[in-house]
Amino acid sequence: MSKRSRVGKILEVTWEDAWHSSEYADFEKIKGATPLILKSCGYCIRDDKSGITLATDDNGSDYRHLSHRPASMIRKVRILGQSK
Repeated sequence: MSKRSRVGKILEVTWEDAWHSSEYADFEKIKGATPLILKSCGYCIRDDKSGITLATDDNGSDYRHLSHRPASMIRKVRILGQSK
């Protein structure tokens, strides 16, 4: 299945995100730090080499609550269904 066929579908995107802490920590505590693994679901409105853009609301002609995940952060994409 080509990536372009995912546009218009409802996706679950698993991706890596940065984290931060305002607490003091020594090197031993932070040396094993890894990205947070998160999942986002929504209507796929863009899927190209830059990444995937999801919208959580669709009124038939416009979208809102957009989020873009850069391709380098994406670990897995699962198609949950058709948007219409």
